[in-house]
Amino acid sequence: MQNKYMIMALTALILTAFLSSCAAPSPQAVLQDAVSGQAVQEQPVAESGDSSDDIGKNAAGQQEKIYVHICGAVWSPGVYALSAGSRLYEAVEAAGGFLPEACQDYCNLAVIVSDGMQYQIPTEDEALSGDLPETMQENPSSYDSQGLLDINLATAAELMNLPGIGQTRADAIITYREKHGAFACKEDIMQVTGIKGAIYEKIENYIIVR
Repeated sequence: MQNKYMIMALTALILTAFLSSCAAPSPQAVLQDAVSGQAVQEQPVAESGDSSDDIGKNAAGQQEKIYVHICGAVWSPGVYALSAGSRLYEAVEAAGGFLPEACQDYCNLAVIVSDGMQYQIPTEDEALSGDLPETMQENPSSYDSQGLLDINLATAAELMNLPGIGQTRADAIITYREKHGAFACKEDIMQVTGIKGAIYEKIENYIIVR
């Protein structure tokens, strides 16, 4: 008889423990609002991922607009805001297009224009006589006739138009040139800190040394 009562007591204890566990809160914690006194369910905290891509997008966003001065044989010379990566022909279109007397084939219209630069379109007479504007004589284009960027003449802004080249790498290229002189061949750019095989593969088809 005594064993019977012990078994019943043990059964009741197990049942009580089971019912208590069923009534316990779920693994997702339940909090109580300090003001209303109402129970509110805690929302899972979003995991913080790597924000480097977002930073890159913000940095790129700062470069979305550039300003170039288009003058010479165009209808509306002036300073124009263009999207980064725009070509010279787009800058000419923004300035109203060529004048009838413009030498349309003199400049490489496929060249990517750079922020803060002046591009002067000569007339046919200026191109034939060699009487070119001083800006064109003193500042040879950084691009060749195929639109390839000469890394010995390129400005930091022009270098930043290359894939994988941001402000830091562009400044490193300029600093290397100032310290060591012109690159003998385009492969020499890999001697610049931060520009190794993977980056070079991205830019090799866009650069040249003349």
